[in-house]
Amino acid sequence: MRGRARWVFLLAAVLIAACSNPSPVMPTATALGTPSASPSTSTPGPATTRTSAGASSSPTASSAPNIACAEVAGDLCQSMAAAAIRAVGDRGAAVTNVWLSSGALCPVSADCLFDPNANFPPMLPPDGGNWLGSAELAFAGAEEHAGISLAQVGDQIVAKLLGYRVPPLTWCSGSCPSSATTDGPFRLELVMPRTVWHSADPISGRAILSYDGQEPTEIAASSQAVITFVYVEIGGERTFSYPISADCKPYTLDPATPIGEPVRMSALPGATNATLPPGNWTITAVAQFAGGPDAAPSPFSSLDLCRSVQHELRTSVALTVLD
Repeated sequence: MRGRARWVFLLAAVLIAACSNPSPVMPTATALGTPSASPSTSTPGPATTRTSAGASSSPTASSAPNIACAEVAGDLCQSMAAAAIRAVGDRGAAVTNVWLSSGALCPVSADCLFDPNANFPPMLPPDGGNWLGSAELAFAGAEEHAGISLAQVGDQIVAKLLGYRVPPLTWCSGSCPSSATTDGPFRLELVMPRTVWHSADPISGRAILSYDGQEPTEIAASSQAVITFVYVEIGGERTFSYPISADCKPYTLDPATPIGEPVRMSALPGATNATLPPGNWTITAVAQFAGGPDAAPSPFSSLDLCRSVQHELRTSVALTVLD
């Protein structure tokens, strides 16, 4: 019993010594290339996002809007655009496009905001200021555009929000897509309000035949139309056109009064606009007529006019039709 007591005493002494002097703890092993993190009390930096390739990158701001200055000078254009964007700050949607103009938008109501034929009284500028022009803004994921009037007051540009409206199909956001061709003093221009349409949209536009002369001149063409339209599918086989009468009628073409024709698919009276199936298309305006200042000495008969110098002008605008 005396020997057993000695061993118990020694074992207890060893345990007491171990508890009072613990051995250092070895660090836990981590995966290769993944060091263990130590706590930090510093302020965390900006959050980062992980790209698909696994690289870390800072969050990116939304893309800057496209700004079309038209006839507005560069530095002034940027200042006007910034003021217009601030005016719609509570819209809660990203601005994608800003179209600036030195002209005015209708301030009466949203119903006339983007109406190219609207008649409205001039709006008084802010006290001590003068109007610079107007701005049209488009938003991501929205069909409505904003209309804004812009004025210079002292060294500040003041923006007045006129309202929101879905632009009608006859309205040009920015400059209208157009093309033109000439034949001597004659000029044919085709103007479209846009180049992207839907198959259910009535496609609108206008062709204008003008004459650059000192005095009016006589021409002759079909009694149904001087200008017709042809629709050709780009990269396809579909073509649309329409017949007109083969008779000959005299017209007076005055430099101050061009001959205009709305886009159409029929020569019948009142048949305006066109509809096309989905695809990429060209609309070509065609002006076919006889006569002009060098046709024959005046006076001459209408028959002589019809048999005189022949002219054919063609000009096209490409467009896309969505389903």
